Amino acid sequence: MDGDDVRATAREVAALADEVRAVVARARRAAGTDWQSVAAEAFRAELDTEIEHVLAAARAVDEVATALLTHAAAVEDAPLGAVAEVVRRLLP
Repeated sequence: MDGDDVRATAREVAALADEVRAVVARARRAAGTDWQSVAAEAFRAELDTEIEHVLAAARAVDEVATALLTHAAAVEDAPLGAVAEVVRRLLP
């Protein structure tokens, strides 16, 4: 896998985080209905808690995308001779 492949994977991962945030936005809109009751208030409070968990997961996915981009740069910056030496050591 070369740097371009890793960057492509990073873009896919970042797109997943964006998709999660879009789902959160839709859930928030759905919770904004005119439903008024004690149950509605409890539902909204629970939804807010769950949304925070989902957003934390999206941030973690963003961190994965960032790590992949960092790795892509490192792959490209690795001296070819050093990589060849590692391969020679690993292969009989």
